[in-house]
Amino acid sequence: MAREPTRRPAFTLIEMLVVITIILAISALAYAVFPKQSDRKMTYGADRLQAWLLSAKQQAKRDQRATGLRLIPNAAGINTLIYVQQLDDFAPPDPATGLPSTCTCAGTTLVTFNQAGILLGNFAAGGQIQGNAQTGGDLAPVSSGDYIEFYRGGSVYQIASVAASGTTLTLTSIGPITGAAASYRIIRQPRPLMGQEDLVLPDDIIIDFTNVPSGSTPKSVVPTRAVLDSTTSVPTLFSEIVFGPAGNVIGQNSGQDKVYLWLTDSTGVAQPLILALQVRTGLVGVHPVGSAGNEYQFAKDGRSSGM
Repeated sequence: MAREPTRRPAFTLIEMLVVITIILAISALAYAVFPKQSDRKMTYGADRLQAWLLSAKQQAKRDQRATGLRLIPNAAGINTLIYVQQLDDFAPPDPATGLPSTCTCAGTTLVTFNQAGILLGNFAAGGQIQGNAQTGGDLAPVSSGDYIEFYRGGSVYQIASVAASGTTLTLTSIGPITGAAASYRIIRQPRPLMGQEDLVLPDDIIIDFTNVPSGSTPKSVVPTRAVLDSTTSVPTLFSEIVFGPAGNVIGQNSGQDKVYLWLTDSTGVAQPLILALQVRTGLVGVHPVGSAGNEYQFAKDGRSSGM
């Protein structure tokens, strides 16, 4: 008796179409839920920047000394930062007598110190032209951007430059007539922490001060300070975000409510993010960009703590 041939199991056309439809639906859902590689990189960069700022804030509170981040510009934008911390005031004694050193100012921008080379500290020569393109004159005891206070409690003036001799400095504005021998102190601004490596954002992720919506102000509200660039021997403006011992943001141009930093993708693929830093409390939040004409709607919302 002949046996019937065994039939091979197979999908019908309808079953195949159902399976394909399910696969396409799952793929579409995964594409919508899981971010693209560029967006993940942007989020990772925002997380790193937020962590660096919070670390600087905690260091300022721990050390009871102003600490923050300096933003290093390059051709593409800003993707490198370094930790900075304020030094003690500089008021060295006269090495010959041990008495407080003094200076004179004749009502001009030039200040002359009565002890030759006193501004060099332990440096034998070179003035503030020490360091590299990122730190500028930070390795020198006194640098452009620092302040001098006459009579230890009198008027305060910002320093524009320090002569290589270490005997004179130039102010950014006309100083007072101090007489023959005025006591002083140099109020030094933050310097890079020695031994710290550069903080680098992921590839193509930058802090952008230029390609931001018209009418926004992040470029002007980030505190800036002039530091001598040893490659050119002229002061260069660096943007710095510095926290005080109480955890608040301090420095010039820090009187606003928040500091906004735009994180963008230099290739234009990933969606930008806004990092909002509250000046009074030092709280940091990362926010998406709002609709056109209202880009800061999420970053400015006081009820929102960020992503």
